[in-house]
Order: sequence, then structure tokens, then C-alpha cells
Amino acid sequence: MSNKKIKTTEQQSRRKKILWGAFWGTVLGAGVVAGITIPLVQAKNKLPVIDKPINKTDNVFEIKLPNGKTVSINYETIDVLDKNVNENKYIAEEIQNHITEFLYKQEYEASLKYEAIYKADKINDTRSIALPSIESIRNEETQKIDDLENKFKEQFGFDKKWEEKFINELAKDEYGRAKNKEEAINYKVTKRLESKAYLRYEMEMNQDWTYTELKQGYVLANDDVYYTIDGKKVEIAKKGDKIALPFAKENFNFVLPSETDPELKINKPDEFKVPLYVTKSFVFDQKSPEAYIKEWIKKKQFIASDFNLNIKPDEKSKDNPWIISKDDVIKLFKYSTYEKDEDNVSIELGIDRLNKFQGLSSILKEDGLSKENQIKAKNDKMALINASSSSTNANKYGSEGFKNVKSLIKNSDPQSFLPLISILQGDATADTGIFKYEEKPTLFSDLKTKLLVLFDNNVDLKTELSKSEEIISANNGDYTYKYSELNEKVAKYINEMEEKDFNKIAGEAFRDTFAFATSTNDNEKNKVSTIIKVNNNFVLVSLNGIIIKNVLQLNSEEVVNRVIRRDLAIKSKANYSDGINETIFDLETMFNEILTKNYQLNDLLKQDSFKAYIKEKELKSYQKDETHKFNDEDINKALKYLNSVEQANIGEELRNKAKQIEEYVSKTISTNISADFIYDQNTKQFSIRGHENKEMISYLFEQIENFLKQA
Repeated sequence: MSNKKIKTTEQQSRRKKILWGAFWGTVLGAGVVAGITIPLVQAKNKLPVIDKPINKTDNVFEIKLPNGKTVSINYETIDVLDKNVNENKYIAEEIQNHITEFLYKQEYEASLKYEAIYKADKINDTRSIALPSIESIRNEETQKIDDLENKFKEQFGFDKKWEEKFINELAKDEYGRAKNKEEAINYKVTKRLESKAYLRYEMEMNQDWTYTELKQGYVLANDDVYYTIDGKKVEIAKKGDKIALPFAKENFNFVLPSETDPELKINKPDEFKVPLYVTKSFVFDQKSPEAYIKEWIKKKQFIASDFNLNIKPDEKSKDNPWIISKDDVIKLFKYSTYEKDEDNVSIELGIDRLNKFQGLSSILKEDGLSKENQIKAKNDKMALINASSSSTNANKYGSEGFKNVKSLIKNSDPQSFLPLISILQGDATADTGIFKYEEKPTLFSDLKTKLLVLFDNNVDLKTELSKSEEIISANNGDYTYKYSELNEKVAKYINEMEEKDFNKIAGEAFRDTFAFATSTNDNEKNKVSTIIKVNNNFVLVSLNGIIIKNVLQLNSEEVVNRVIRRDLAIKSKANYSDGINETIFDLETMFNEILTKNYQLNDLLKQDSFKAYIKEKELKSYQKDETHKFNDEDINKALKYLNSVEQANIGEELRNKAKQIEEYVSKTISTNISADFIYDQNTKQFSIRGHENKEMISYLFEQIENFLKQA
């Protein structure tokens, strides 16, 4: 084993200290430098009880930053942070209460308009869509609290303790821990309003509108259309007018079946409700998902397809032959038929399909599904069945569909998510990314050449398997017998080989082909890059095996809209088929990761209309018996609090992954197989290839943190 391995207790202790010191420097240190105050406020609450007088300037703990500097935190600093955070939190919560009322008022009036338009061409439709007014909600909740009060009077009035018991009841969570009737009513009203106020931040597959209405883009009024609010009549349209549906855009948020599709043979166009992808809001200009698509794209979204091979390095030594079974090689040198065109098939070895794998990208990379791409996808499916070590997702072309990046990081280990982060960030430079790609465009053809040595004792078989030209046969051609016979010969030949000879030749073929190309000495020889770039795919090698990963980055509106359009075609039962009859996205929830309470508040606080509204409202000062109207300073404090929460959440995610990352780095270094962890004999320190001037652990956490800020 190389002297770069961590052998001694002293080395292990030093490494652990470096890792955790750097980690806390990244999470808490950044908190001080960037004003991320929440972790420190939480830390204050966990400080030991002081058993002697303490001065404001006394240091209570120190933090080592990634750059090696130490920051001392005194008691006054934490005390001030505590006050600032809680004040900013208080202001943000007060603004939140006003947001609920502001948004509900908009939704209420818009719902009256929406219902009127919906019924404009539906004479007998009695469906109720409109929301109740705030006044009616308050009356209902007041009546409920009055009824509750009367119940306590009747039950406990005889001993004159009903009021005390009533107040105790209001103090429960159900009534917002209210101190009196008014607070209880306000709480219940607010909860009712909250359930409908934020509809613009919720997505749905709306089925209010018919095929005919969406195809023509308007509703034809069969009478005068209007609604009434606060006793005033608001006219929308006259009888015979066309009322536009501006939130519905064909081939953007709905797809119409063609007139020959089954749905329109079963249902009348005036009756068939087409799924429409919109927010739940009644406000017309808040119904489109377009704004959220733009925001969602920024979060490094992707769809991956995997081709797995259960072939791996020997963790005992980088110089040992890789671990491979005879069945693995038989699969790679098995002939199978793949579709060429309508009249012909190609007959290919499994190993010759590896370089062609595209997975789900074939059917998503272009608008519309060409015959050529459909054939590519079908052939990938067959290759997964014939040559992969796992055909579980073959019906989905090796993909599990869309997975949220943050959830993948949360639910997977560093061995999986660190290469993925590197792929999404792009090839590493001196100051960006994690792992540098190693380009090996001829990886699989080189591998085939080396594996053919296995067949040296059967020249005829080796000659047949060595052929590189594509074998084409007519669909009705007589090719089955010949290639079935060849497959039997391959299986018989491999199975009869001495185990020792097979393991050496096959294992060394993989070891030598995948070896890092620029290894210059025995210490570096036979190490493997974390990410090998093979044309448009990424090959990831670990102690669990080889993954050929195709990554379709959802980095433009064009690509995302294409996938959404495909899913909508399936939902509307249009005559659409790419071999998968299920959606890629969960359209109703796909934006949940971004449409958080913090996003909503941030979104509204940047809108002039809401800022004007909130500045007319009174704010009771934090811990003071005085009030003033909201101002820009209050708004900035609320925004600062929201930013602090975001940063604290990132810190929490890093903290939750710290132990896993420690174990990953430790094991990767100790097995001495990765070419990406370099040891400097002069400094006696490890670094990541391409980032030799960076402190390894600090840089690793910095990159994960930067990625989480984007994701």
C-alpha cells in the first residue's frame, strides 16, 4: 500500500481535525463574514450556563475559517445578533400577515370574474367557483367563536368559572393561542384566508375548459356577462362578445388531441375537458407557469439515463486486475438484433452499443419525435436488456425520470452526488467545479481490443468478433441461426477458460483501458479518474461498478417546454407515443422546491404594488409600545431575514452531509484508486487534481455550498 495512505492513529486524528475544522469554518465562519446570523443565534441558546459575571467583550468561542484565520466571537456579538434576527423575523411575520389579506382580496375579486366567464357559454351550469368574501368569512368565524363561548356559559356558568375555562380553550394551538375572542377570531380568519390567498404559487392540471373553447381561444357570451362586488356591478362582456382566455396557450400549457384521436371519437369537442397547466390562481395574469419555469431552470435541473456494468476495481490494490465475471464478458460479446430502419436490422455486439447509448435524451432532445430518434431509444432499451447489469429501468431507457437535484443530494451518498455536481457545474477549472474530466473518446473501442485477447486461442472466433463494420440484414433475412451459434460459441469458450487466466486477462483489460492517461510513476499508475468523458456521455467508476451516464440538462426554456409539452400530450390523451406512456415531470409539484414561503415573500416585497400597499399599514415596533407605518428599512430587514434563513438552511444541509463526506474522502484516499486525490510530498497534504493550490476539504465544501445556493 502506498505511503500516501492514512495508516497511523495520529494521521487519522489529524485528518479528522482538518475535516471538521474546515467544515465548521465553512458553515459558521461564513455566517459571521456574510451576516448569516441564524446559526449563531441558535448557538447562543446552547451555550453553557455562565456561573460568574461575564463582560460583553468576553469571547465565548472561536471559529477557524477556511483560510486559516481564527475569528473570536464575544458575548455582545451574539447578543446583538440575537436581537437583530428576532426583530427581522418579527417584521417578516407581520408582513406575511398583510400579504395574506392583500393576495386574498385579489383572488376573491378575480374568482368572481372567473366564474362569470366560465359560465358565459354554459346556461345550465350551477357549479360554484367564486371564493367567499373576507366579510363573510369573518362573520362565519365570529359566529363559531360566539357559539363556543355560549357552550362554555351553558356548561360552566353555574360556578362562574366559564370565562376562565373559555380563555383556556382559546389558548390552545387550534385558536392560535389567543388571549381573547378577538385574537381567536383573527387567527381563524387568517387561516381561512391563507388556504386560498397563495393560489398563484400552486400548480394544477385545470380541467375547466373544453376542447372547443381552448381551440378557438375564447368563450362566446350567450348573454351579458358581469359580476357584483361590494354592491357594484362590474361588466365583462355583452351578449355575443368573444371573451379571450389569455392564460391558455396551445402547445405551451395545453396540447389538443387531433380530430382523429380516440378522445374526440368518444367525446364531443364541446364536452371534452382538456388538461390545462396553470397556477390555481383566479387572477388571469398570475395563471401562467412561465415565470416559474424561468426561475426553476436556474436550479441546475437535469434528467439522467444510466447504463450499468457490474465491473469494478479491486479495492485491495489499484494494480490488481479489476473484478469481472464471465457472465459480464459473455453479455458484452453477445450478438443481438437492433432496428436499423423499417426494412432492416443491425446485428451488434453488446460492447459495440456502449458508445451509442443516449437513453431518454433521444426522445427529448428535439421538438417532435423523429423516426430516427425513436429507433435510437428503442435500441437503447434493447441494449440495456441485453448487455447492462441492471435492466430495471430499461422500459424508461435507463432513466428514473426527473429527479430534483437537492433531493438527490439529500438522499444519496457523496460517491453519487459529487460526480453529479461536477457534471452539472461543467469541467473543473482552477477556481470552479470539483473533478476535472478525462477525455477518452475511444474508451470502448480500446476496451474491446484489449478484451479480444481473451479469444487468442480461437482465431476464427476472434476474427469474427473483431469485425468493426456494421452488420445489416433484411428484416426477413435468415440471420438468426448464424449469430445464435456464434453466441453459443462465445459462451462455451469463456465458460471453459481457466478462472485464473480469465480474471487476469479480462480484469487487466479494464484496469489498463480505464487507467488515468497521464500517470507518470508507479504511485499514480492504474489510478482512475472520477469522471471520464466519452463523447456526449460521462463514465463514472467506483467500487460499486461502472455507470455510463447520459445527462440531459434542462437549462433552457426550450428544453423544459418540450418536456412539459410531451407530458401534456400524454395527459390530454393525444395520439402520442415514444414508448413511455407516463409523464416525465410531476407537473403539479415540479415547482414546489422554489415556491417556498421565503420565495413568496421575496417575490412580493420586490413588487411596487405590494410595497405601496404595505407602506399604508401600521407596524407595532419590536419590543416597544409604539407603532409606525411600514417603511423601506422594515422591508429590507425582512428581506435580510429571509436571506439569513436561506443561508442557514444551506449550512444545515452541509452539516447533515459532513460525516458522509468525511467517510467518502477518507475511504477514497485510503483505497488509493482515485486519480483525483493527489498527495504532495513536500507539504504532506492531499489536494484535488486541478485545484492543487486549494485546501482540499475547505474547497470541497465551498463548491458544494456554491452549488446548493444555485440549486
